[in-house]
Amino acid sequence: MTLDADKNQLFGVAEAKLRDRLAAATPRRSHDESWTDNLVNLVDQERVKAAYSSDPDWRQDLAPAHSSAAMTANLFLPWSRDISRLTLGSLRGLESFQLEVSRPTGTGGTPAFFDALANTREHSIGIEIKCLEYLADPPQKYLDGYRSSIAEICTTYGRSETGWLGVAHRLQREFAGYRILFAAQLVKQAIALLHGSPATQQILLYLFWEPVDWPKYDCFELHRSELANLQNEVLGDRVQLIHMSVHELLQDWRTRVHSQPEWFQGYVAELERRYELSLGDE
Repeated sequence: MTLDADKNQLFGVAEAKLRDRLAAATPRRSHDESWTDNLVNLVDQERVKAAYSSDPDWRQDLAPAHSSAAMTANLFLPWSRDISRLTLGSLRGLESFQLEVSRPTGTGGTPAFFDALANTREHSIGIEIKCLEYLADPPQKYLDGYRSSIAEICTTYGRSETGWLGVAHRLQREFAGYRILFAAQLVKQAIALLHGSPATQQILLYLFWEPVDWPKYDCFELHRSELANLQNEVLGDRVQLIHMSVHELLQDWRTRVHSQPEWFQGYVAELERRYELSLGDE
C-alpha cells in the first residue's frame, strides 16, 4: 500500500462522506451502550459480546456506524440459528462458522487474524471483511508488524516466484506494491490457512463494502482492479482468493428468498436500508 500524500486527497474525501452516509442510515435508540445501535434487530447482543469481548477495546470498535466488526455481526450472527442456510456466493453447505479467529502461520511470529472462519465438508474458508478501512492508511505500527510478518514468511518457507509465497517475496522487495489493497494481510492469512487447515481446499474470502454507485469513482475501481490482479497472481495455489462486495452478497441472498426462513425478508430489507447507500448526492 502506497503511503504517498495523494492517497488522502484521492480517498480521504470519499471515506469521510461515506462515514456520514453510514451514520445517517444507522438508527440511534439512545441506549447506554452506543455499540448496540449498530446492530440490526436479529443480532443477539450476548453473541456479540461472546465473539468480541476478548478484545478490551471491543465496545469502541463496534461503536462507529462504519464499524466492520458491527457489519460482520449484522451479516452473519443471525444465521447462527441455522448455519446450513447461509450462502457465501457459490459457497454453501456450511457446517461451522466462528467470528474472530486466529491461526498460526508456522513462522513462530504473531498469528493471522480472521474476521470469521467457516468450514464445509471440503473447504476451510477464512474471511476478511472491510468496511472503509481500505480507504485510509493503517497506523505505522500496524504496517511495521506486517513487514516483519512478510519477512518471517519468506525466511521460513523459502524462495518462490509463484502463488502466495511469490507475492510475499514481491512484497518484501516492494511493500508498497499495492496502492489501496492491503495485500500483506491477505498473504499472511493465506499462509496461515496453508499451514493449519486439513481441508482439501482452502479459500480466502475477501468481503468488502462499497457504495452502490462505486463505478463512478476511481478509488473503488482501483480497489477492485488490485483485487483482480492479486487473484490472478495466486491462481492455482492451494488457497483460492475469492472476493465479493456486500452489495453482491445481498443481491445473491435475494435470489434465494424462496428457500429461506420467515425472518429472512425483513432481515435483508434492514441490511439494505443500512448498507445500500450512494456516495453521490441523492
